[in-house]
Amino acid sequence: MKQRTFENQHKQQWQTLEQWLNNKPEAQFPQLYRQICQHLALAKDRHYTPHLINRLNTLALRGHQHLYQAKPYFTNRIVNLIIVDFPIKVRAESHLVGLASFLWFI
Repeated sequence: MKQRTFENQHKQQWQTLEQWLNNKPEAQFPQLYRQICQHLALAKDRHYTPHLINRLNTLALRGHQHLYQAKPYFTNRIVNLIIVDFPIKVRAESHLVGLASFLWFI
């Protein structure tokens, strides 16, 4: 199969996955991801242009990262709240914290 025919045949699927990766609705991802991986393997096997192979590889990589990304654990979120978020909020509201401290000691 010629590259031009291959591209025209699958261009819509690739655009759909790109849109999905940008917007992340959960509807068709597994099917699209499998198809992109298959298309990448075919493009490499058929020695299509580096431009097409890079595009498909980028899509497959983004899909892989989405599929296998590390989920934040509850304890990590709590530690982040205590170590990072809380001090930032205290500094942002320092005048109220100072007033509350003053009133507490009186």
